[in-house]
Formats: sequence, structure tokens, C-alpha cells
Amino acid sequence: MHHLNRRPKGEWVLDIGCGDGAHVVHLKDRSTYIGLDRNMERLEILKRNYPEATAIYGDAASLPFRSGSLKHVFSCNAFEHLWNLKDAVVDLYRCTDKKASLVIVVPTEGGLWNIGRNILSKPHFQRKYPDVDFEFISHVEHCNEARQVIRTLETFFYIQKKYRPSGIPSMMLNIFVELYCQRKDASGLMRI
Repeated sequence: MHHLNRRPKGEWVLDIGCGDGAHVVHLKDRSTYIGLDRNMERLEILKRNYPEATAIYGDAASLPFRSGSLKHVFSCNAFEHLWNLKDAVVDLYRCTDKKASLVIVVPTEGGLWNIGRNILSKPHFQRKYPDVDFEFISHVEHCNEARQVIRTLETFFYIQKKYRPSGIPSMMLNIFVELYCQRKDASGLMRI
């Protein structure tokens, strides 16, 4: 999100699936930050911690913005949770400016990601909810793998991928993939 500090003064940035604003701390100008989420409790925490930020209760598949109005979009660990991924990407395309910059970060299910989930998340979850099947909840919550997110985004956007932490272009050898997206013009669109 640090790259957004280089955007022209006064240009807004939308954080899709912002939660309680974990990433807004990296912005120098938080008055032009818009956090969008479907969890009202998390949005209330965002506003409490960053009153200058704008918090919107909304759905990524029905963005409350004019067509072509968004220039900067960021999302971290949200697209893997979108049950209506295709609709969200279509609406994101509608709302973005022709030269918009989009950075979408998703976990690379499998490999290193699963090792971390099994070492950290699973034991914590099982202590807190001993009668709930962790694997079932994980599959319901993470309904899209990184490859699905990439394929769907590629319908409307050109994508440059950066794999983290190793930098090796492999889903299995990384925890996250950062997707730097540039909007395709209408002639470059693939059929869906």
C-alpha cells in the first residue's frame, strides 16, 4: 500500500474488504481513504481509529461509485472470500478509470500458505471453537483460490504478478501473490 503515497494529492483510494483498516496505517493522507466492507463492526473500529477515513458498508459486487470514477484501488485478503467474484470484477471494471492502478493481494492456497494455516490458524481456531470443523470453515470462507481470482481479473485487466515472500513465480513456494492490474480497453476484453 506504500505505493499509494505517491498518488497525486487529493486522489482517493478505495480499499475493498478493508475490515478494521489494517492497511490504512501505511497511508500518509488518510483523508482520501475509502474503506469498503460488509462487516459493520469492523468498519466501526476503522472509524474509531481513523476518524478522517471514509467507511462504507457495501458489497464489492455492487460498488457505490460512478462509472470510471476510481483511480486507485487496493485489496488485501478479500477476493478469495467473494462468493460473487465475477460480478465484483465486472463492477470493479465499470468503476475504474482507464488509467486506474489496482493492487489486489491474495493468498496462494497450497504450499507455504497451508503450512502457515496449519501451524498458526488451525490450532487457534480449534481452541476457540472445538466443535467446529476447521477445514469445512476454511473451504467455505476461502471460496476462490488465487488462480481463480487471477483468471477472473484477466478477463478485464492486464496483470503483473509479484510472488511473496520468495519472489519465485510459484503458488507453492509463496504465501501471497500481489496482482498489479491495468484496465483493458473494450477492444481487449475477453468474453465471459
